[in-house]
Amino acid sequence: MRRQEDWVYSQYVKELIVNKEREYYLNEEGNFVFTEYYLKKRSDCCGKACRHCPFEPRHEGGNTNLQDIYKHTNN
Repeated sequence: MRRQEDWVYSQYVKELIVNKEREYYLNEEGNFVFTEYYLKKRSDCCGKACRHCPFEPRHEGGNTNLQDIYKHTNN
């Protein structure tokens, strides 16, 4: 039988997939993971090796250059 926390996590991930404007989600270890939507909205790289870093080159603090795949999207 699955634990209640597992069910809550799976529901949160399903909602994340449907609503692309989420700013973060919790991974399996319970850590916050910022989404590309949030990081693009932030407008510059924090340099902390975010999983969904939309900047190029990745993980360089202060960098404002978006990767090509994100340049023409509104979100």
